[in-house]
Amino acid sequence: MLGAVNLDAAVTIGSQAVKLDNLALTIDSATATGVLDIALPVDQLPRFGGTLAFDRLDLNSLFLALSPKPVASGGIARAVDTNFLEWLRLDLRLSAQQANLGPVVLTDLAAGVMVRDGRASFDIGDSAYAGGSLSGRIAISEQWINGGGQLALSLKGADLGPIASQLGLQGPLPIGQSDLSLELSTDKPMWAMTLGDLSGRIRLAVDDGTLVNFNEASFETLVAKDAFFNLSDVSAGAYSFSSADIEATLKDGVAELTRADIAGQDKMLSLSGRILYRSGSLALAGASKPADPQSSTMPLRFFVGGSWPNAVISPISALIQP
Repeated sequence: MLGAVNLDAAVTIGSQAVKLDNLALTIDSATATGVLDIALPVDQLPRFGGTLAFDRLDLNSLFLALSPKPVASGGIARAVDTNFLEWLRLDLRLSAQQANLGPVVLTDLAAGVMVRDGRASFDIGDSAYAGGSLSGRIAISEQWINGGGQLALSLKGADLGPIASQLGLQGPLPIGQSDLSLELSTDKPMWAMTLGDLSGRIRLAVDDGTLVNFNEASFETLVAKDAFFNLSDVSAGAYSFSSADIEATLKDGVAELTRADIAGQDKMLSLSGRILYRSGSLALAGASKPADPQSSTMPLRFFVGGSWPNAVISPISALIQP
């Protein structure tokens, strides 16, 4: 629900149209100014268009208004009201000095909301977040609203440090100026979904960053000793790298890590495998090898198991011992 709404405007009424000029809108404690045009053509769907400039905008409430919760607790998908997709057309341009999207706070937002032909979409043309720029789209349709939606986001030039802190992420993490892209979908109503209901792809690229809470020298020393150890045993330190490229596919609560290469000055740390992100369980194969592919030095290979961030490192040599 959007909450209490107050509206003040100069109204011009035509035969099949209403125009609201010098509009002043208040939704709860957020205020906006702009212009709205309402077309009421005969034997056609009403059309709403215009621009609104907000000081603050709660996108969570906006999405709940577009994908309302069912009245009853049973039959979630069957009880969702999709009538708004059938009885109106909407083409609205929004801007906001600050916008809240879940735990994320965006600034200087420029976006658009469109409802047409049984489809609703929210497009972020541009916004600022964590020192970078964020754009993307959230889309639902009459079919999807009964069973989910789609999310595509692109974050460029952002600092992962404050993002990790804001989201409460723990363990070794690549921190630096980053580009992140997500293409995700869900078969659940967007307000009812969990991380385990998402499927799609994620790619992260970090340049000249630091793998925090990770001591590379201690890690290699313990792997070479052919003994099991906890990841927390090598958390006192940080590892500088020139680039990090991480790609994963998500489905049924499992992240398939197809690529995770972290290139330091002399070493390359690589990982692949599965992460059950519902539980945080890991099953990853890894190697620490010379960055120079022509080097004759054999890589140190290991297995990462347990759960994040309390993972257990098992050197391959220790696993194959009789």
